[in-house]
Amino acid sequence: MSNQQNNDEIGPVEVNILLTLIRLNGKCLQKDLWKMAGTNSKVGIPALNKLIRMGLVTRRKVNEKVYEIKLTRKGLREARKLEAKASIIPEVDLNLLATIPCFYCPYISSCGVGHENSPETCELLGNWLYNLIKLRSTLGQENAT
Repeated sequence: MSNQQNNDEIGPVEVNILLTLIRLNGKCLQKDLWKMAGTNSKVGIPALNKLIRMGLVTRRKVNEKVYEIKLTRKGLREARKLEAKASIIPEVDLNLLATIPCFYCPYISSCGVGHENSPETCELLGNWLYNLIKLRSTLGQENAT
């Protein structure tokens, strides 16, 4: 029973395929899908077969070696749900992450809640957060005008 449940769960590769298809207006040639979804056929074909079994996509033979992959109505609904969830998650600014002072702190090995060096009392982290909030509020005011 649990194996059947796991087979019906949509994994990250399947999500990527569905989101790629929705970006491509619901259909794509299979050979192009791998490039567009950032995967390869070795990983993509089992995921695609799973989506076909779940009734989320169809595969139609165009000619001897070419297949068209298309979202079904059910697949379109599922892809839209996934797309909505993805848009809720904020994009991570990697440049911002690189500026977090903890990554360069000489006291990181002894830092922790309740320790002498602690995030709650760290002046570097406090200044970084203060400047981040100040920057975000400044950008917010510029965007409002």
